[in-house]
Amino acid sequence: MIAEVTSPEAHDHPIWLAELGLSRFVAIDVETTGLDSASDELIEIAAVRFQEGAVSDSFRSFVKPGRLIDPFITQLTGITDDDLRDAPSFDKVAAPFRDFLGYDPLVGHNVEFDLGFLRAAGAGLIRGRSGGNIFAFPRAKIVDTAMLGRVFWPELASFSLGSLTKTFHVQSERSHRALDDAEATGALLTRMAQDIPGRVWHSLAVDLHRLIGSTTHRSRFLFDILVRLTKGIEKPDDAEDRLSPDNGDVIPAEVPASGLLGRDGRFEQALPFFRARLQQVNLAEAVEETLRESKILLAEAPTGVGKSLAYLVPAVRWAVDSSDGSKQVIVSSYTKLLQEQLHRKDVLEIQRALGRSFRSAVLKGRSNYLCRRRLRRLLREADDRLGDGDRIQLMPLLRWAELTRTGDISEISGFSPRHSPNLWAQVSSDAIACSGSACSAAKGDFHRIAQEHAAKAQVVFVNHALLASDWTRLSAGGGRRVILDEAHHFERAVVSAATLEISAAFFRSALTRLIEERADRGLLHAVSMRLGIGAADLTEQISGLIARARALYNPVRHAFAAVADALIAQLASNQGSGKLRYRRGDRIHEAARLALEPLRDEWRCVSDAMRSLLLLAVELKGDERLPSDLLFELRSVSESVENLSDWLSRLLAQDDSDHVTWVEFGRGASSSWCSFYLAPISIGDLLRQTFWPALDSALLTSATLTVDGSFTVLQESLGLQETDRDGRVQRLMVDSPFRLSEQMEILVPLDMPDPRRQDGGHAAAVTELVTAIVNRFARGTLVLSTSNELAVRLTHALTPHLRRADRLLLSQSGGASLPDMLEQFRESQAAVFIGSASLWEGVDVVGDALQILIVTRLPFDVPTDPWVAARTERIQESGRDAFREYSLPVATLRLKQGVGRLIRHPDDRGVAVIADPRLFTTRYGEVMRRSLPVPPRSVARGEVLLLEMERFFQEVSS
Repeated sequence: MIAEVTSPEAHDHPIWLAELGLSRFVAIDVETTGLDSASDELIEIAAVRFQEGAVSDSFRSFVKPGRLIDPFITQLTGITDDDLRDAPSFDKVAAPFRDFLGYDPLVGHNVEFDLGFLRAAGAGLIRGRSGGNIFAFPRAKIVDTAMLGRVFWPELASFSLGSLTKTFHVQSERSHRALDDAEATGALLTRMAQDIPGRVWHSLAVDLHRLIGSTTHRSRFLFDILVRLTKGIEKPDDAEDRLSPDNGDVIPAEVPASGLLGRDGRFEQALPFFRARLQQVNLAEAVEETLRESKILLAEAPTGVGKSLAYLVPAVRWAVDSSDGSKQVIVSSYTKLLQEQLHRKDVLEIQRALGRSFRSAVLKGRSNYLCRRRLRRLLREADDRLGDGDRIQLMPLLRWAELTRTGDISEISGFSPRHSPNLWAQVSSDAIACSGSACSAAKGDFHRIAQEHAAKAQVVFVNHALLASDWTRLSAGGGRRVILDEAHHFERAVVSAATLEISAAFFRSALTRLIEERADRGLLHAVSMRLGIGAADLTEQISGLIARARALYNPVRHAFAAVADALIAQLASNQGSGKLRYRRGDRIHEAARLALEPLRDEWRCVSDAMRSLLLLAVELKGDERLPSDLLFELRSVSESVENLSDWLSRLLAQDDSDHVTWVEFGRGASSSWCSFYLAPISIGDLLRQTFWPALDSALLTSATLTVDGSFTVLQESLGLQETDRDGRVQRLMVDSPFRLSEQMEILVPLDMPDPRRQDGGHAAAVTELVTAIVNRFARGTLVLSTSNELAVRLTHALTPHLRRADRLLLSQSGGASLPDMLEQFRESQAAVFIGSASLWEGVDVVGDALQILIVTRLPFDVPTDPWVAARTERIQESGRDAFREYSLPVATLRLKQGVGRLIRHPDDRGVAVIADPRLFTTRYGEVMRRSLPVPPRSVARGEVLLLEMERFFQEVSS
């Protein structure tokens, strides 16, 4: 889906601004010392009045807080302690600021954040005085531009103010300054008002108002007006065609791979950007042989080879080579991002180059897909089933649900299943609720639509998690030839798919679906409202079940909190969370058993009552009979309740030596929390017995599969040793098409302290080294950290230096949107980006935006991590060396991935600094050195490192 945003010149004035009651409004913004209005303080306030879409007046003031500003806030906002030294306190500016705001509608971006801080500051003013809080705004009309973005442009990638202003062509001088952000927010609303008429139709406006109209949300006035303004406006007829990718498809000509991908081949002739690479042709020829000869090929193909086309072209050629079109190849990737790229970009390039068609499809797990029928039913029953918060969160689904052809929730960012799991569970495709004739592709179950497309496709794109969890059904469709891209993640993906997780949130989600704790809303209430006098027995049983379910809210809270509280005592004062393994009979297991067994027993009673309720509901006759889809909803939530009971029993039993159990816990904003996990220790035997024998052929490929030139570790972790004895496994290491020895250098300073020391010396030395590099070289720099604590330390240390140099500092420790930060990093030529785990791989930054990469330490797994500890124990129990066979290979592959961020294009140039002397001072360091793309060089001291970097950049620029 592509958001349509008109250019600024598209309208002479915002055509609906006055009609929406916004011809005059005030945009507000505040800057603060942190994110918690209960403990943090205001440091800047601003408001801008707009009339007829133009600025008419403004107000801005610094506010003096009661403490010094955190360096991260200074880096984010540019506000320093010097700026605030002579600033007024809030009580001095409160009255003039409130007078400026007046009684116009208030507009903000994520406005509840701003209002929360103003309310808190206003509450401080009235302590000991009479009168109310002048910043409570009880009757004010409120508009949130972030909310409007999510509702009417849900397919946008980000809803930050910076991202939206760029999308809507709004100029903004400085972000994270109150006056500039307030003005940008008001201008953004004006631009949105221009485009909203093209984003809404009458039935959509009615549905949106149905959700928000009966809530206390103070923007409901706007949606009430929309119902009137949209009368006569119909949903655009061409919406589906416009929003859906063409899945049309291609049959390749009968020519060898070199004739397609080689010099002067079909791809060079058809695609202007395509350049033939010998390495790509070699890989394609090996894949062709693998498919033809029913082999298993392990192929390491570094960045620049173009491995996607190298395996897709042979896969297409093989799949279409049948008279009845029954052949099928399954292409599996780890990330959904690559899955979408393969289907939407690479498939189209193959079509364009080859000029004929093949059938392709994307298939994901059921929980990724919307069921339009369930959504419509939830809308009809919103009064009985949804609270105010859920109604607002559901709104971004409505426009998208009417226009999408795939129903894949990853198409939009305006709604997050991860943040609203209970809500998504009520509208997504469900094995029970969407079973039988109650649901179908025709009724809007998009999972069934996706399955139908996949069954007919010759190339099916899936992800590793689905391949691992649903292999039997996938292979039944003929997909016995599999390509695993990002294959270095396959083991962890299989483990993750088989991991059981349970927490208080899971129980609360199931309870909320049944009945809300303090309101008559939920599925049980909706069922009771459908029943008449003739169903007295069922009504009585529902009443009893409602009481029993409501009585479980507190036990759920207290049971998990009790375990968490017992464990939190072990945390250091600066630790917010922890992770501990437990075994049957140990202290943690006993604490969990004592706290959770009573909950398990009560939960079983609720599960039994649900089954009994279903039996009675099914037997209803005549007018009392419940609609079939409502019965299916009851069955669905009943199964969820029963599954939770079974899962909790498994976690408490913990008597399976092939699995590891652990608990994660921490301090929350208002209470403690914990989650329990059960995961298989190894999946090699499972794959050896069930997966590989069922395949006709397979390709496993990635930029990082080997350690020290060997695939042994990969083969053992995936159970390919015995298959290899049959001579079925082939291996290929493709050379890089880049001139890496000329394009990059890897330097290791030997005067760095050993990171294994517990005195903090390494972190201090890394901070000093990174600061020196950043001060010396005004070049795009990516710092890869292995810990959030070090990332925070580096952010604080670099802030004043980069502020003085007017350079951008980005840090994942600040919690900002990763896509937004990556976009800023790519656009800058001298920014510094401090990243943690998610930046070690899968990130492409081409050109001058990234010229220096700093690895703070060798990326070994934390040995006390429960799954890692269990895995190493299992290896040691068999008499083998767990460090050599597991820890070292995993760290080596991760290091290769991290260093691989530096050179992504033939014209890229850069230096990688690995700030860990163990690469040269330990015996295992030699293994890691041999696995890197170019041989690293050691330097004696940090000063020499800086000189060597200077020499490199002088040489590549000459």
